[in-house]
Amino acid sequence: MRVLLCALSFVCSCVAYDQVVLTPVVETELPADLSTPSSDADVTQCSRQEHTVQRCQDPTWWVKTASSTCCTLLRQQLSSMKFDGPCAGSTYLTIRFECCPSTVMNPGATCEPRMLNSVGDCLDFNVWKSRAERSCAEKGRILSMQLPKLVNYCAPGRARGVEFECCALPCLTSP
Repeated sequence: MRVLLCALSFVCSCVAYDQVVLTPVVETELPADLSTPSSDADVTQCSRQEHTVQRCQDPTWWVKTASSTCCTLLRQQLSSMKFDGPCAGSTYLTIRFECCPSTVMNPGATCEPRMLNSVGDCLDFNVWKSRAERSCAEKGRILSMQLPKLVNYCAPGRARGVEFECCALPCLTSP
């Protein structure tokens, strides 16, 4: 398989790597931050990518894979993700993701508290956990090792909400 990476500027230059397939996301409009020319010394640009695999994967696997791509190939942090190609359960064949320069000294130390609520749905723990994983993944993060906490119980083992933490994956640096 080949990896294609494109730097967004006036001319798109691509580099091919023999790995999992990555293709640049084609934008119909140039984002405002990229509409003005940038110098070669400007390293603050983000890179938008699309990644497809042949076997469906869960959101946590996708975050780890996209984060590794951002860190290893682009020397940036995973910023956000969108899922496409849904499969059975909560798995996907395709993601679109964005890699950006990190603004945090130690991104791995940052976890964000989050909460999801439902007005009418009374759901079990596994459904809420799956929704929490996807919510974290969309922000380029993974669900913390702490188990999500159900809130607003509506039946035994079921609730109308969940509290959890989403944590960033830092780029590994060699000593």
